[in-house]
Amino acid sequence: SAAGFSPDGRQLAMLPKTGALNRHVVQLFETESGVKLHELKLLKQDVNHFVPVSELKFSPDGTRFAASTGRGGVVLQFLGEAIVWDAASGEELLRIAPRSTSGT
Repeated sequence: SAAGFSPDGRQLAMLPKTGALNRHVVQLFETESGVKLHELKLLKQDVNHFVPVSELKFSPDGTRFAASTGRGGVVLQFLGEAIVWDAASGEELLRIAPRSTSGT
């Protein structure tokens, strides 16, 4: 599973255990206490269109957190989605939607 620490090591972002209901969120924890700070929604798509998380990263100053998704295979359908959140509030700041390679 993917995971990422904030630059100061005080927060950990990780995916919960796999399962249809859990794989659409990233959980943000305080590392010292283990308290869950936020559960951040990844995709607005349904379970049948899940695209796995390929990377979890904090900004260099630790104020923002991002997740990116991507799916490959013989036919590349989506190049991925990127979501950026405010690490303190859990507010979604930016979402860059996947783009289709089918020409539409």
